[in-house]
Amino acid sequence: MKSLLFFIFLVSPLNALAWPDLNIKDLGKELVGSTGIVSGSQVDALLEAGGKISESTKGLTNEQEYYLGRSVSALILKQYPLYTAEPSQTLYLNQVGNALAAKSAVPEIFGGYHFGILDTDEINALSAPGGFIFVSRGFLKIVPDEEALAAILAHEIGHIALRHGVNAISQAKLSEAMLILGKEAVSSYGPTELNALTDAFGASVDQVFDTLIKSGYSRSQEYEADQFAANLLAKTGYSVKGLPVMLDQLGRVSADTRGGWMDTHPAPNKRKGELALPKQTAAPEKIAIRSARFKNALKVG
Repeated sequence: MKSLLFFIFLVSPLNALAWPDLNIKDLGKELVGSTGIVSGSQVDALLEAGGKISESTKGLTNEQEYYLGRSVSALILKQYPLYTAEPSQTLYLNQVGNALAAKSAVPEIFGGYHFGILDTDEINALSAPGGFIFVSRGFLKIVPDEEALAAILAHEIGHIALRHGVNAISQAKLSEAMLILGKEAVSSYGPTELNALTDAFGASVDQVFDTLIKSGYSRSQEYEADQFAANLLAKTGYSVKGLPVMLDQLGRVSADTRGGWMDTHPAPNKRKGELALPKQTAAPEKIAIRSARFKNALKVG
């Protein structure tokens, strides 16, 4: 057993790789011994989780951030399954997203950028640390063209490049987050004994999920991601007007919509008021080509 968190990777759609070795020997030996319910190998697993907690006080490396993002993504996909009926749509999303990421302030990250479609009618877009970005089918249904789609993806790339997700976890004590994520893996798939052991730490995976996903980022971070998106759109040749167009579209549906993006982001009109669009004139012929490509590629039912 590599670590408590490794169970998440084994059972999630993002499985394949183990958490990096962080070498720690000083977490909870007295607590572990007092439980009387764990074997030597299980103690080793808990100590390895402790390594992650110790390292969290020093900040995350790019590699650690990637694996943290994998575990967060596993939790997202437990609530919202991936849309797999049309693989070509996911491919298209990755083509647009990676074209933007390549021109961003962080073009290369440990595991690369990954874009997926969530199979839900809820209007939502989520970004986990380490390059994982998800857009719901419900959101894609209201996107008018590729310029607006690029604005959404650029905004989420902004959250990752600016490390808003990692900062949110740090503010909620990253050490506790690591334990909570470990608990989620064990409570779902691990032995009863390990579940009881992690319960002794008195944390809930819901706390992390609420902090990272449901409660959303701060207003200032959302405005910062919007400005990042506007600058990235200009840099890549997409129309910077795609962002206010998308915000207007969100404003039209927000009055009758609850949940997801509407609950975790400032009002669209307030976001527009904070936005300083860079001067740019996108080539009309390229916009036309991209619009045709969008209509052909992204027919979301």
